[in-house]
Amino acid sequence: MEWVRQTEQPIVGAPAYVNGEIAYGEGNTFEVINAANGQLLYSYQLPAAVYGAVSVARSQFYVGDLNGAVYASGWEPRQRPPPTQLSRLP
Repeated sequence: MEWVRQTEQPIVGAPAYVNGEIAYGEGNTFEVINAANGQLLYSYQLPAAVYGAVSVARSQFYVGDLNGAVYASGWEPRQRPPPTQLSRLP
């Protein structure tokens, strides 16, 4: 195993991979890490706990929370800085 990233809370649902990044939900936190080394790239606090797997489509991560909201985050891998917030889908 090349690296391990320990989280404070259980990860419910499978992580997702896109453009060299891995995304997962941990409690009410949505985190994105570097797939090569496990380094945290950024983290967002959501109003409610993430429940279920992160989905990927068209280079975007999609995640839902227990409040019934769906959030989207995505960009080209070389674009930086990362987005300052997730977009809540209507």
